[in-house]
Amino acid sequence: MRKSSFIQRVTEAASFRTGLLCHAIKDVYYKQKNKGKPKLLVFTDSRGYEVVKPWNRKSAYASYVGVLCEEYDVDYVICPEFSTTVIDFVYEYQKRITSGQHYDAVIAHVGVVDFSPRPTSMLDDMMTAKSHKIESIFMNGRKLVSDFKAYHDDSFDDLYFGKTVKNFYPKGFLKDSIIPQLKSIPNLIMVGCSPVLSDWRGNYWRERPNNMNMILEYSNICKQSLNTFIDLSTWSSEEIKLNTIDNIHLSQQGFNHVHKLLKVELDKLLLNRG
Repeated sequence: MRKSSFIQRVTEAASFRTGLLCHAIKDVYYKQKNKGKPKLLVFTDSRGYEVVKPWNRKSAYASYVGVLCEEYDVDYVICPEFSTTVIDFVYEYQKRITSGQHYDAVIAHVGVVDFSPRPTSMLDDMMTAKSHKIESIFMNGRKLVSDFKAYHDDSFDDLYFGKTVKNFYPKGFLKDSIIPQLKSIPNLIMVGCSPVLSDWRGNYWRERPNNMNMILEYSNICKQSLNTFIDLSTWSSEEIKLNTIDNIHLSQQGFNHVHKLLKVELDKLLLNRG
């Protein structure tokens, strides 16, 4: 990966700070403007913001999240962790509900981090950051932490640039533990994963793991289990190249497309509000 110059880093930092200020002003404006409208919680991993321009880092306003902010009373959480997972979403949702928050609909754009193969050293860091959440959410949390670590130790046969890889948890954990948590959330909309092309990487600096499309198997479990699910798994090669910049993160066209899909589902869920 090419290193940026000192001047470029300073410029990007200044752009980021300017962006934060502008986006904060928009947050205040739309919160006031949309008081009394349906209240949404939107929780996303890094697919929820435009990842190229420094001033858009973790901002709602270059993605579908910002369009929703213009239309509804939105609380949003965009990529709060270095590796943002479904577990982080469930933990955040429960914390908000416990504090007395109420939402007419909830959007969760998460899962690719959980489902995809990644270096086991990264999984160690994720466990350090998330073990307390696993213990808090699930009744057998301490045992699950031990089970996760054993699962990670049994790495996949294929190496990724010489490193052992595994995904965060097995399908059985998704089915038996995660899905019941998601099904308990009223008016939940989950956004699924799109396929990853082996012969195109967009602006990503290297190839993805060989077994990257295992994310679709996990995503399909969510599709089959949840009432409202945005399915991106049927995108063609051409649609992937148009709707993403790197097989994972959305382009502006991709954001527009996902917003349209979300809008259809929100209109159904909020039809009988009140």
